[in-house]
Amino acid sequence: MGLLDFLTKTIGVDPGSQNLRLIHNNELIFNETAELSIDPETNKVSGYGDEAIHAEPNKLIKPVNAVIADFHGFERLLRGSMKRALNELGFLPTTECTFPYP
Repeated sequence: MGLLDFLTKTIGVDPGSQNLRLIHNNELIFNETAELSIDPETNKVSGYGDEAIHAEPNKLIKPVNAVIADFHGFERLLRGSMKRALNELGFLPTTECTFPYP
């Protein structure tokens, strides 16, 4: 137990095949489609998860056959999803991620 442990929260990340899941204290705190929409003109993110489905004119980044092909896009998706889900949990998240290997 460290001095600043009260400021941190540990979350688990399961990228899954269709949904991105964030888990904290054995509770599912984020479970949305693993999609990211990017505005092609500004190259800025216009939606994460379920928000990305409704952003038709924008470029969609999503896993295909459970394979993450665009790691930069996945990083942006993970950062945005964590910001949205962790607003009320803490300041410094410690992340544990699982990636299945065939």
